Amino acid sequence: MRLWLAASVSLLSGVSVVAQQRLAPVVKAHEPYLALGIVAPLFADFDGDGTVDVLERGALFPNTGGHFAPVPTRFANLNVGLGTFDFDGDGRPDVLHGSDTSYPNAQSLAVGLNRFPGAFVAGTLPALPSSSINAWSVADFDSDGDFDIALFLYSSGTLPILLANDGFGNFTDVSAATMPAQHVNAEDAIAADLDADGDVDLLLTGAPSLAWLENQGGAFAAPSAARFPPGYGYAFAVADLDGDGDQDIIANDFDV
Repeated sequence: MRLWLAASVSLLSGVSVVAQQRLAPVVKAHEPYLALGIVAPLFADFDGDGTVDVLERGALFPNTGGHFAPVPTRFANLNVGLGTFDFDGDGRPDVLHGSDTSYPNAQSLAVGLNRFPGAFVAGTLPALPSSSINAWSVADFDSDGDFDIALFLYSSGTLPILLANDGFGNFTDVSAATMPAQHVNAEDAIAADLDADGDVDLLLTGAPSLAWLENQGGAFAAPSAARFPPGYGYAFAVADLDGDGDQDIIANDFDV
């Protein structure tokens, strides 16, 4: 496995890579599907008592002095915990969930709004295609102060989906006006402001190379791989690694 360090990714100025180097092989390979949180527990202070609780397979395990006893939730059939986000802006961790024991089907996607010490209530999602979710990302893509959801589906012919949040955990499909009208193959989607213009772009990973979806005022351009070296199809992370104020990328090409 080769690693690629893209330093100073200044896409807006037309400079894609100022410096790159090959790093030593690592022992554990990055598996993009792990970002889906397959049958993985979620950790957060769900009940607001100041301790970290566990949510797994639709059951909440409140932390009571280091002891955990399951409390059923209305999402008992959803065993894929994707992540915790404050979708309704009330300061409490909400959840994004799916079903199945592999890549969750888009039709099983669910948003659980935290109403503890009562229970989770369901946020509103539009009807979605029957296709496995290959990649997803949550960020404020339309710059209105709340978390939106981007989905990239497996089935050929499906289009990328952007679900806009109204600030209260209710989502509307705005894909027709905001996403490329083409199937996009992605194994993972990382949200980051790659061009330093103040909005959140998407870095897509998956062979044969990385691809950038530029956010142009809330609407995304078609994916472009032109600014990345070929062969580096999987990204570990995006961060300002060299402290120069822009976002850098660590990626690998799985050529072991």
